[in-house]
Amino acid sequence: MDVKRTRSPRAPGIDADEDKKRAAEWRGAVRPHMVLVGFLITLPILVFVFGGRWGSFTSYSSSSPSTSVPNVGGRHVVAGGGVATTQKTEAPRNVSAPPTRAATTTPPPQDKLLGGLLSAAFEESSCQSRYKSSLYRKKSPFPLSPYLVQKLRKYEAYHKKCGPGTKRYRNAIKQLKAGRNVDNAECKYVVWFPCNGLGNRMLTIASTFLYALLSDRVLLMHVAAEQQGLFCEPFPGSSWVLPGDFPHNNPQNLHIGAPESYVNMLKNNVVRNDDPSSVQASSLPPYVYLHVEQFRLKLSDNIFCDEDQMVLKKFNWMILKSDSYFAPALFMTPMYEKELEKMFPQKESVFHHLGRYLFHPTNKVWGIVSRYYEAYLARVDEKIGFQIRIFPEKPIKFENMYDQLMRCIREQRLLPELGTAEPAPNTTAAADAGKVKAVLIASLYSGYYEKIRGMYYENPTKTGEIVAVYQPSHEEQQQYTSNEHNQKALAEIYLLSYCDKIAMSAWSTFGYVAYSFAGVKPWILLRPDWNQERSEVACVRSTSVEPCLHSPPILSCRAKKEVDVATVKPYVRHCEDVGFGLKLSKAPLASVSGEGRIAETMDVAKMASRTPRAVAFNAVNGGEFAGVAGGGSEKVKRWGWRPPSEVAVAVGFIATLTLLVLMSGGTGNLPSSFSFHMTGLVLKPAGAQALPTHEAQQDVPASSPRHNHDHDYDRLLGGLLSPAFDEHSCRSRYASSLYRRRSPFRPSTYLVQRLRRYESRHKRCGPGSALFDEAVEHLRSGRNAAARSECQYVVWTPFNGLGNRMLALASTFLYALLTDRVLLVHAPPEFDGLFCEPFPGSSWALPHDFPITDFDGVFTMWSPTSYKNMRQTGRISNDTAEDSLPAYVFLDLIQSFTDAAFCEEDQRVLAKFNWMVVKSDVYFAAMFFLMPAYERELARLFPEKESVFHHLARYLFHPSNDVWGIVHRFYEAYLASADERVGLQVRVFPEMPIPFDNMYDQIIRCSDQEGLLPRLGQTNGSSVGGTWKLTSILVTSLFSDYYDRIHGVYQSNPTVTGEYVAVHQPSHEREQHTEARGHNQRALAEIYLLSFCDRVVTTAVSTFGYVAHGLAGSRPWVLLRPPSPVARAEPACVRSETVEPCLQAAPRRMCGAAKGSDIGALVPHIRHCEDVPRGVKVRRASVRAALVLCFLTLFSTVLLLQRWQPTSSWTDWLFEAEHQAEAGEQVLLLQRWQAGSSLEWLFEIEPPEGDDQDIQDDLLDDLTPSQYIGYDKFLGGLLLEGFDEVSCRSRYQFARYHKNSTRVPSSYLLQRLRRQEALQKKCGPGTKSYKQAVKLLRSRQGINMTSDCNYLFLTIHAGLGNRMLEIASAFLYALLTNRILLLDRYQEIGDLFCEPFPGTSWLMPSDFPLNYGEFTQSTPESYGNMLQNKVVGGNTDRSLAGSRPPYVFLYLDGNYEFHDKLFFCEDDQQFLQGVPWLIMRTDMYFIPSLFLIPSYQDELSRLFPEKDAVFHHLARYLFHPTNEVWYTVTKYYRSYLAKADKTVGIQIRIFEKEGILQRNGRFPHFLEQILSCAQNEKLLPEISMTDETPTTVKNNHTIAVLTTSLSSWYSDEIQKKYSEHRTVDGTTVKVYQPSHEEYQRSKNKKHNMKALAEIYLLSMTDVLITSGFSTFGYAAQGLSGLTPWILFRSDNHVVPHPPCRRAMSIEPCFHQAPFYDCKAKKDADLGKMVPYVRHCEDVSWGLKVVNQTQR
Repeated sequence: MDVKRTRSPRAPGIDADEDKKRAAEWRGAVRPHMVLVGFLITLPILVFVFGGRWGSFTSYSSSSPSTSVPNVGGRHVVAGGGVATTQKTEAPRNVSAPPTRAATTTPPPQDKLLGGLLSAAFEESSCQSRYKSSLYRKKSPFPLSPYLVQKLRKYEAYHKKCGPGTKRYRNAIKQLKAGRNVDNAECKYVVWFPCNGLGNRMLTIASTFLYALLSDRVLLMHVAAEQQGLFCEPFPGSSWVLPGDFPHNNPQNLHIGAPESYVNMLKNNVVRNDDPSSVQASSLPPYVYLHVEQFRLKLSDNIFCDEDQMVLKKFNWMILKSDSYFAPALFMTPMYEKELEKMFPQKESVFHHLGRYLFHPTNKVWGIVSRYYEAYLARVDEKIGFQIRIFPEKPIKFENMYDQLMRCIREQRLLPELGTAEPAPNTTAAADAGKVKAVLIASLYSGYYEKIRGMYYENPTKTGEIVAVYQPSHEEQQQYTSNEHNQKALAEIYLLSYCDKIAMSAWSTFGYVAYSFAGVKPWILLRPDWNQERSEVACVRSTSVEPCLHSPPILSCRAKKEVDVATVKPYVRHCEDVGFGLKLSKAPLASVSGEGRIAETMDVAKMASRTPRAVAFNAVNGGEFAGVAGGGSEKVKRWGWRPPSEVAVAVGFIATLTLLVLMSGGTGNLPSSFSFHMTGLVLKPAGAQALPTHEAQQDVPASSPRHNHDHDYDRLLGGLLSPAFDEHSCRSRYASSLYRRRSPFRPSTYLVQRLRRYESRHKRCGPGSALFDEAVEHLRSGRNAAARSECQYVVWTPFNGLGNRMLALASTFLYALLTDRVLLVHAPPEFDGLFCEPFPGSSWALPHDFPITDFDGVFTMWSPTSYKNMRQTGRISNDTAEDSLPAYVFLDLIQSFTDAAFCEEDQRVLAKFNWMVVKSDVYFAAMFFLMPAYERELARLFPEKESVFHHLARYLFHPSNDVWGIVHRFYEAYLASADERVGLQVRVFPEMPIPFDNMYDQIIRCSDQEGLLPRLGQTNGSSVGGTWKLTSILVTSLFSDYYDRIHGVYQSNPTVTGEYVAVHQPSHEREQHTEARGHNQRALAEIYLLSFCDRVVTTAVSTFGYVAHGLAGSRPWVLLRPPSPVARAEPACVRSETVEPCLQAAPRRMCGAAKGSDIGALVPHIRHCEDVPRGVKVRRASVRAALVLCFLTLFSTVLLLQRWQPTSSWTDWLFEAEHQAEAGEQVLLLQRWQAGSSLEWLFEIEPPEGDDQDIQDDLLDDLTPSQYIGYDKFLGGLLLEGFDEVSCRSRYQFARYHKNSTRVPSSYLLQRLRRQEALQKKCGPGTKSYKQAVKLLRSRQGINMTSDCNYLFLTIHAGLGNRMLEIASAFLYALLTNRILLLDRYQEIGDLFCEPFPGTSWLMPSDFPLNYGEFTQSTPESYGNMLQNKVVGGNTDRSLAGSRPPYVFLYLDGNYEFHDKLFFCEDDQQFLQGVPWLIMRTDMYFIPSLFLIPSYQDELSRLFPEKDAVFHHLARYLFHPTNEVWYTVTKYYRSYLAKADKTVGIQIRIFEKEGILQRNGRFPHFLEQILSCAQNEKLLPEISMTDETPTTVKNNHTIAVLTTSLSSWYSDEIQKKYSEHRTVDGTTVKVYQPSHEEYQRSKNKKHNMKALAEIYLLSMTDVLITSGFSTFGYAAQGLSGLTPWILFRSDNHVVPHPPCRRAMSIEPCFHQAPFYDCKAKKDADLGKMVPYVRHCEDVSWGLKVVNQTQR
């Protein structure tokens, strides 16, 4: 039984009458002899079934202790309701049958009236919290005074008699309006007005009510709009709400200076208090105002003297406004002392009782409370509440407050300490292992929640306890006037009051209310002194549960001087958090009753049983309340309720029958006359339909019974896993399956045999063995072995994200199984620490001394060792002998499938290679099922074809202990106690940026369509009852928006069924960081957590989701992709037909099949994917499909037999089938993936036909290089001759499409470029120098010497325009400082640009040792932080510093700060010269500031005599689009622009927030600005606004306008204007736009390829108009060498005047240039320092380089 389910105080479903009826029905205890009768009845059946074969059962037990059945959750329920702790193993708590529902038991009576505190006269349904809220707390430690109960009943009658709507109230209002007070009024009133926040209001309401009790007044409340709907009416038969027609209802008139104020009346002699008895009531004003608000840390009105109270008592109407808990001041008023002593014998119980009496959340608020409690807090062992409030008058930094909270937690041991590993079983530290503590954080900010949750998410505790952290909301700021904000605040106050321990911020009234409700003494986080930022004492324990009166009144009634009441009254003391404040405390020990002391030290076990459902469970299990429910003797109390005899017999029969079933296991051991399916006994959810065995087991929720009759099967997954591993070294290996449902697929016996054979081969041939060393020597020699080696290897190298890697790795392992190879894994740093070793006695990791190191640099699509390239060049063929082959072959199997090696003849050639390297990011295992050579083997390995990845993943991928700790802790903390778990995996891809609202709508539609998530009910109640089921939704996404929305919806609304819903999200990283180890660990943990869910919803195309549902063995619901980001997906989702992943990029050509054959229709078990129509996946074959396959196989066999020649070997005959395809395409063979791929047109539009044919140019086809091209293809020497023209056509064809540049590169620039090329080649990736530099970097030691090879590594993250500018800037800096430039390889640079340097690569290898993806501005190695923290330089000249760090991180993004900007100072540059590695992050063109560094000025002048040509030359040297991009550029140019007489480029970028959020917007003012600029500057012809034919002869001139924009609206409108109206001079204007993406998708490869094509097309135009501030435009103008017209940014959507201006330079602008004079050490205008650096036209604060003569 899962005892976590006994901790939820859910309301009982049976009322008191039903309790009595059921109690009367059960007679007699459970008698053992009656159970024995049932057993004996069943025994003959047992004998009949099994005969003498009892010994067969022993085969299920293991001799090894490690194979014993794991204890589920580490707790066993024993007689008496106790919990016996057994040996702890890592197993989830909720993996066995769920406990019996409390609804089936008889709950004991409950003290819903709190000992008489509450009236029984209310209808329960109108305010559910009134009689239920206390059931969620421990029993009150303060006995209730009978006198207080009498006073409350008396007051209720008084309120009912005088309250609103009564005749007496109407008379009192009439007198008030008449402006008179009367003597001896029957009803007197105190009207409360609100002040400040909710906590203050609740404290003052309670104080005012106490005052009303003492002074015999009726309490009425002015309920402001923000307070409506918070509380139920507390007084039966009446209302405490002040009617709206109250004559003095304006809060603005209530202030300290109001003339009606009692103090002001005394000052103005309106009333006198020197002789109260002589004052006649009729002589007084109609009402008095009491301003009881703290003023200068004192209550502003001194009303707590007897003489004042006697005068005030004569006022019939009193208005009171307060923000303080002034109840303690009433205890200082002598005339009330005796009355208060009778009402509250225990003085510290005042607010505790009054708060529980007065404040009952409305059903709406109670719904929020109860749903949150049931979903998150109900099933834990202990609840700890942290309430953190930062006050604006004393703001404490987050770091200081967090540190103080942590110190308090440590010192007071509120939470378990963190450890480095899970405690070992059977140790003292593990005594509490498995207990779950819930931390509830109430704060306006989420930072504390994120930090504490992350701390316990990523680290184990020393005791093995699990810590779950929750925060209901984080509003960021207090909103007094928001009703919704106050509802959330009230809900959180109540949730805090249900905690067992509370720590709260000093001074917080919010916290006061919560702990007083709870009756728990809190730990108070003290405020630091006003002149300090940190409190020396972290926290202190409060001495009382009473709130603090921050501003005590000045008591000078009798002594006529100020008195410290804490020294006079024994029950009053100063507050711990407010030294001058006062609070009520318990009386001295002698005055405390024995009952009170006993209540104060309640037994913990009783506290745990304080809720209705917990008590009900206790009753069933013989707990302390069993006797209460059933009555009777001690024996009855021990045995629980009393069933009749026939029930006892039935119990015996069913128990024995269950034993019979468990022993037989449903495996066929029963005779046929007594056979049945085990699934018939599986408990199904209500309403579940009978399903076939295979499906029924798959869809049973995880909380249903597991079939653990054969533990070895569970532990070893039916033989998949080897028992030869040490469990502790990899805990997940044998434990992870216990967290999932039992697999619907059993591994075949043959698969198990093959795995054991493979493990033996891996151990014999793996790293460290003699055979491996021998194979490596052959590899070093550069030759393949003469004969096929005993050990052949396949080395897998990763590509793309974790999901892709796991799919590709599983595929490669299957290939190793099929081809008898040994799998070795090249694991880059980010891959370390993810998985355990899967093969016993050996390792799959590639040794560090492996001859090949630069996997990313060597293995590309251009690699000469690529199978495709070797085939194309003729280096290998079908007949090549083994000893003539290279040492290894590389298979490039990424999504583009450069190498198509899955045809039979390819496999014959590949079998000759002893070493093979595979690089892939897809699940290519599906393709093996199309290969006849593997068909029979795969059929034996996987009879259930859709189980391939399921079995292989469960065999291969076992998270390391670090990752498993994250998984295990999160599951235990957040998911274990749920009845059902639903996984929701949401991935929004950059290439399809679906807006949040659209994606969320799709999720909801999918849920409604498939019934995945509980439906929402009415919001005016807490729940509708019917079930106590808890459903947990696990959200995995890079963003928290989906979690926040779903969490908020279920927190604010009940479900139709009454079930509770908890929503959890482990992390939200915002961006994918494939190169970051921590990111990958969290990703793997979330994949496993998803695989533990009963239902999984995944996003289309997501490999992350594929892996999760493959591990789970469950068919997911797939959220389909819409046709566009703004379109609606119909349907929202579909159920996958299989658990197999999808091979998204299916090959385009087939081996031997007809061209254009549909790969998804060739064999019955390969079908197209639901989410990727062109992709394929393996699934179960239908009967019809099997018949078709049989027919085709028979037909093919007949044809082949007819052509068989006796002289041929069977292998030759089989592989000859490919050549038969041309003669007879009806033969079904494998797909042939053609080597090479055709170039793809990037834009959605096609080249025009018809009317636009005349715009085609007459140029020769220059897509094939020619030696006779007569243009300067080397760009004046910028480019080096000797590159392969075919591999990068744009390099030497660029000049053909551009006008000859007027700017000629200097000879010195050419010399320096050649030197840089030599340096890049000498020190680049793969060289000895590079390896030595990386080795030193790994050592992390300081460097005292200089090296010939220093490096600048540029990380890339911004949009394409920024990327080109930052790369050019970094390259120039590398040129100036003699560094090697390397770029981040993971940012698709290789897909956009060709390599610029001959004989080497500028892409950083993937084995770079630093996790640079996690570098941020706060990174300690950031140069700015090193300066700020004086790590380098100090106050001395930094250029003279000695030892340099091995690397420095340069943060030069647009939001960089002062110390970061010192990078541009002379001293800092000299210091950085000695640092071997500089890691730079920037998104700006910072070259202008390099021109201001004195040591670089001469060099720059020699490099660039024409100073405004810097980017022009560097861009033409560095950036050469890849063939695919260049093909699109030239094809578009030829189709649309080439034949025009003039081309005008207009680059449009909208930066307004509205535009970005609304698909780049439509702004008419900007369209007008474009046309005004073009026509004013004579760039486009004027439009004739008349319909008359021009008198001039129509000319034949054509202007082609090329527009680039994210929106098509502007080009459409421009074309419309020129189509609807003639031009004045008769010129024809045609407008073209290559693409309109609607959104910028900087991380989408195809989007960036289109953007690059458009930049180059713009650079080919004759005239250029660009948008100010746009880096896209900067890149285009720099490449073209054209001085553009710049469109200025407008203010308030008004066209600026002038609309545009000609730029002073073609150089880009440095938007965020520093303004600090390093020499003068002060801010200065650097735009005036030198004549060739000026402020930009479009960015007034920016800088740009101009020619020296320009101003």
